[in-house]
Amino acid sequence: MNDGYSKSLGPALAAYAALRELNQLCLALSPGVARPYALAIDTFTVETVVFFEEDQAALARAFGATPCTAPFIDGQRLVALDYVPLPVVAPVNAHADVLSVAIDGQIKSAATPVDSPAS
Repeated sequence: MNDGYSKSLGPALAAYAALRELNQLCLALSPGVARPYALAIDTFTVETVVFFEEDQAALARAFGATPCTAPFIDGQRLVALDYVPLPVVAPVNAHADVLSVAIDGQIKSAATPVDSPAS
């Protein structure tokens, strides 16, 4: 029985780039959800793993997570990271920031206008 979704973000520094991508997807697909996923360290593989509950299935699939059973975060094999995603900050320039998101195999784009700084 599948209770949610999971995906390895890889070891150490690789996880940071994946988190940035995930936070951008959260902005597009789950903007009002404070904690759309949970992070844990797998002490056997030394990887950071992201877990999504079933109600975040669209976000999980867009990020490439696969169905899984609910994790048993016991503090030994899986150690919970009390990570709360920060909002993705728009770049400071006069151009629009375009965020492309894969949803059900199709690319969707959302342009977010960015105000140019006052001179």
